[in-house]
Parts: sequence; C-alpha cells; structure tokens
Amino acid sequence: MTLAKAVGGGLPLGAVVTTDTLAQIFKPGVHASTFGGNPVACAAGLATLRIIEEERLLENARTQASTCSAGCVRLPEAARASRRCVAAG
Repeated sequence: MTLAKAVGGGLPLGAVVTTDTLAQIFKPGVHASTFGGNPVACAAGLATLRIIEEERLLENARTQASTCSAGCVRLPEAARASRRCVAAG
C-alpha cells in the first residue's frame, strides 16, 4: 500500500507499507521518490506518526469503524420504520 500527503502532514512525503516477504523485492534504487530524503518532510512524517501514536488515533479509528458498522446493520430497520412513517402520513 502506498501512502502520501497525510503521512507528511501536508508536506511532500510518501511511504510504502508492505509485508516482510514483499519488502525483499525493494532493493536500493528500485523504489525512488521525487522528494526522497527531504529532511523537513521526514521530520514532519515522524511528527505525524508520533501524534498518531500519542493520541491513539488508530484505536479511535477502530472504535469509530465498529460504531459505524453497527449503525449500518440497523439501516434496513430504519428504512422500514421511515417507510411506515411516510405511509402513515
């Protein structure tokens, strides 16, 4: 998976996330970036990752996803109730 923009806090930075097996394919020189090695963008990327960890954003995303999924399961029920209300006038 490739990531960009947000990982650098809006600065030009990209990243590749992969498995250990697939990572063996990426040898020096095989994967390049226009902005590779930019120290300011890299510092922004590290700051972004630190905030993600400190503010437990991944855990929050998982919680929000569960809440959203639970709501989606109830959508057919809500649609039926809405149709009954409309039919009742």
